[in-house]
Amino acid sequence: MKHDFNHKAETFDSPKNIFLANLVCQAAEKQIDLLSDKEILDFGGGTGLLALPLAPSQAG
Repeated sequence: MKHDFNHKAETFDSPKNIFLANLVCQAAEKQIDLLSDKEILDFGGGTGLLALPLAPSQAG
């Protein structure tokens, strides 16, 4: 099981996934005002391609 996961995880941060994650983050940032009074929990969501770029928007 671990070997299978590690093998699949090698492609998580592929250029294609990074490109798509950036598009999703740009769209989400347009909605940040709607989330300004909310807390976001990211658990087991992969390598953080979506959550980490959005985290500074929520800090403060």
